[in-house]
Amino acid sequence: MLQTKDPELFALIHGVDPTPEIVFMDGSSGNLSEGVTLDYYNDSDPVALIGSTWGSENDITEVGDTFMLNGTELEVIGIFESETKFGGYSIFIPIKTAQEVYGLEGNLSQITVTVDNMENVDFVYNFMTDNLDTDEVDIVHPSDANENVIDSLESIAGSSEVSAVVALGVGCIIIFFIMTLITRERRREIGTLKAIGASDFDVLKQFMVETMTIALIGAIVGLLIASIGGNAIANAMVGEDNDDGSNQTKGIPGRQQQDGSKANDQTSPGEEALNSISYGLSGESIAYAFGVAVLMGILGVLYPAIHATRMKPVEALRDE
Repeated sequence: MLQTKDPELFALIHGVDPTPEIVFMDGSSGNLSEGVTLDYYNDSDPVALIGSTWGSENDITEVGDTFMLNGTELEVIGIFESETKFGGYSIFIPIKTAQEVYGLEGNLSQITVTVDNMENVDFVYNFMTDNLDTDEVDIVHPSDANENVIDSLESIAGSSEVSAVVALGVGCIIIFFIMTLITRERRREIGTLKAIGASDFDVLKQFMVETMTIALIGAIVGLLIASIGGNAIANAMVGEDNDDGSNQTKGIPGRQQQDGSKANDQTSPGEEALNSISYGLSGESIAYAFGVAVLMGILGVLYPAIHATRMKPVEALRDE
């Protein structure tokens, strides 16, 4: 890839090998909405794929339109959509066309090396490191990107754990104050129970059962919301629902082959990886949710329940 900015057109130019994919330098992709991709042309043809945002602002909205790029006339063969602002202002042209237009023959911004087997990644990486000038070229191993992702996920996991502890504490405090208020409102009931022979254990058991019931109902409702909303959130993060109900990231729509037949949707390896992400509740998660609910109920009701058992019947019955 040869990437350069064109200040006159206010666009980011991507010179790439003609492929059926629209992939930006950061690995994200665009979705073809009209026309065809660059793989129908040679690497030196004067053609271009344009972002819809840039095209609409420059009155270039149809396949077949032409525009001038640094003194060279290019024909629009396709228009793509991008989910990012800068992606919408991008133009993809064949690699040799880009080099010729800007007088950068032999220059590249990025080379993506595809290895035939995972076992050969380290060998290829070491070969490139030994044979290329690392002062001029930055060689990135796939594991470097993975480490960044893992670090980000670990950071999210740590934040989630802190949030869970805070939520647990807040839940206990809320239950504590609610049960304290309920205890004060039910002084006559408690006094009546103790006056007719209820033991301290009976009163404690009643409060504990009521609180555990409320906590467990809350856990069930929370799990139902998580099971329904979790899939929607996962779909929003990594893709969208297709008409057939399956979850898939936005790929390049079916294209017309030269023989008139429709090609299959093309997806990048990154999109294929995202398509494999799914959401689900494990048995461990469900057990953890109920365990937390029971713990919150016990911690929240313990003091109010003990306070209720120590209440004298005469004092409780005289309260209105």
